[in-house]
Amino acid sequence: WNEADSAWVTLSVNPAADYGSVGTQAFYAAASGSSSLASGSEDAVAYANEIIDIDSAYDTTASKWTPASGHYYVFAQVSLTLPSGIAVYGKSIIPCLYKNGAKEYEGDQFPIPISTTQTLSANVSAIINSNGTDYWQIRCYQSSGLTATAETGNNTRFFGVRVA
Repeated sequence: WNEADSAWVTLSVNPAADYGSVGTQAFYAAASGSSSLASGSEDAVAYANEIIDIDSAYDTTASKWTPASGHYYVFAQVSLTLPSGIAVYGKSIIPCLYKNGAKEYEGDQFPIPISTTQTLSANVSAIINSNGTDYWQIRCYQSSGLTATAETGNNTRFFGVRVA
């Protein structure tokens, strides 16, 4: 409303001009097969079920994302089915975001309850800057003392979207 003219004003928004390519580069992948994660090491999680890949930057074979240059919000969740027999406190799950093969971010440490056989989930998220050749992958550390299995489907997921 323009008080001076006593009339409504029409506003024009051009997302491409006003916001660049925000939201136009994105991917979403879920686990399509079980990943076995050894205790005491950071193992790769297989996110081979590509659900969305707007700019064809996600590699399902290597479970890695190589976005164009820019800033992105990245999120990954790892849901683990733990074997029975865990009888010690102080065990945990920690998903990690790797950049070009090296750990860049460590997610929240999720404690494993004693004597559990349930599925537990932990996640990692970050705002990242990628240069166009950087690639991003997820690895997960778990210290149950036994091999755990990452759940398939959307319980174990990895996605990213351009924010700037």
